[in-house]
Amino acid sequence: MLLSIGMIIKNEEENLPRCLDGIKSLLDMMNGEAELIITDTGSTDRSVEIAKTYTDRILHFEWCNDFAAARNVSLDAAAGEWFMFLDADEVIMEPEKIADFFLSGEYREYCSATLSFRNYSDVEANMYTLFFAPRLTRKNPGTKFIGVIHEHFSDFSVPVKQIEARVDHFGYVSDPDNALSRSKYERNYPLLLKELENRADDPMVYLQLSEATAIFEPEKSLEYIAQGIDVAKKLNHYSYYTLCFKRIKHLTAYDRYDEALEYIDEYLSTVHEPMGTDIDVYACKGYINFAKKNYSVAIDAYSSYIKMYQGFVKGQYRTLDTLLTSMSFTSEAKMIGCVNNAVIAAIKSDKYNTARALLKNLPLKKYMDNENYIHIRIKQELLIMHGLMNFSYAASLLSEFSDIMYRQSFFNSLLRHITHGNDGEKITAALIKQKFPAPVISALKIFVETRGTLSDERKIAIIKELKELVRQAPELKNLIKYIAASSLRVPDSAEKQGTNSEFEMLAKTVKENIRRLIDDGHEAEAEKTLAEYEKLCPNDEEIIDFRMALGIAEKETFNLN
Repeated sequence: MLLSIGMIIKNEEENLPRCLDGIKSLLDMMNGEAELIITDTGSTDRSVEIAKTYTDRILHFEWCNDFAAARNVSLDAAAGEWFMFLDADEVIMEPEKIADFFLSGEYREYCSATLSFRNYSDVEANMYTLFFAPRLTRKNPGTKFIGVIHEHFSDFSVPVKQIEARVDHFGYVSDPDNALSRSKYERNYPLLLKELENRADDPMVYLQLSEATAIFEPEKSLEYIAQGIDVAKKLNHYSYYTLCFKRIKHLTAYDRYDEALEYIDEYLSTVHEPMGTDIDVYACKGYINFAKKNYSVAIDAYSSYIKMYQGFVKGQYRTLDTLLTSMSFTSEAKMIGCVNNAVIAAIKSDKYNTARALLKNLPLKKYMDNENYIHIRIKQELLIMHGLMNFSYAASLLSEFSDIMYRQSFFNSLLRHITHGNDGEKITAALIKQKFPAPVISALKIFVETRGTLSDERKIAIIKELKELVRQAPELKNLIKYIAASSLRVPDSAEKQGTNSEFEMLAKTVKENIRRLIDDGHEAEAEKTLAEYEKLCPNDEEIIDFRMALGIAEKETFNLN
């Protein structure tokens, strides 16, 4: 038999069916060359009953606060040449890649292997950290699990195969109040302190202690990181770089930017071959400098991050440090966030060609399903065109969008440019020359005409034309509404019924105040007012405009688990 899969469980009836369905798919693909062994450590729910519907290899272990001892029960009973372990809150999403590793015979070239874990932090499964978890090894006579907690193989050795098989981990998704984190902290911390007594010269114990205490004892976590760095440095151990980033990440999470930047400079000045941890460090450097409005430095740091991220996706920088803990900035969502910040920094610095070059890292067609990003992208594209005073790309950009929602967003964003006091007329004239659909050209021409003096007869004729244009192209609704309200003094249906509600009037006043504060250079006060407004009207599209005008960082989720 080629592969044994081992699990330890306790009261996992909610997670087990999803987890075991993924394992069953792998077992089916292995054509009898794999087995599943489950060790129960004292379940009082339906876990064992559920497990029996997937395997008859159910073992029992009396819990003794030793995860390695529990894992070794399954390992000792395994008949496979290789052993792989999973937890009940983990789901194999790409079992075919694991099966192919064995059935193709590729396994003969390696001693161990990793799987690509996504550690999710949100219910929508968008935000995650990436971890190449060392979960498979050849089963040799001396193979065993070690470590009372954060247990691992005793002989995980090279050459290591990074199997690009995705495994989703949902352990912290349903933990909004850190209740699960608290219980794990209360369980793990005492065990790790005992482990430290026997392994005081092991930097990995300090790394685990720092992670265990990060949320509930942040200063203690920093102390463990510093101790681990000292030990790793003496041993010349690659965990040195992981621990250095942990300190940077920790300080950044608590907005201790100046301290974090000092350690970033120290890290980057240390001579070493490019490694996976560098990706996270460059991302943090970009984020901090962006938040501090040091835009040129932020652009350079983000550019280094983007280059290394793209290499990482292609298989580069898969160094040993990436096997120690989750990487923070190697998900697609983080990539989008970093590029977005870099583009805003370039726009704020009037480096519009740089901004356009940065956007090429996010091909538009690839992200059409990401509604939030597309709305931001439209605004950025038009800001760049305005900055360059070159709108020749506008019609081509519009043609990318078939969804009326995105087309509406395009025209809503375009409106602020054609009404811009200094440049509006030039921009409108340039747009009329582009290959827009006929209704768009007609609306723009009417907009130009309404800037002049109109007879009542012509106003009535224009009103009829505008109604027809809205029928032909509903996405023009707000543009046409603006033309009617500002130039023709024709109230819309809502205004016919009376004035805006008090809430709408208040929102309008607050937004006008934010604009005035930005124009007067009072950015700190504008940010404060905007934060309050976001709580009241979180879905207002203009919030994005304000954030971009202020250069506010999209706050990263620095998950300290």
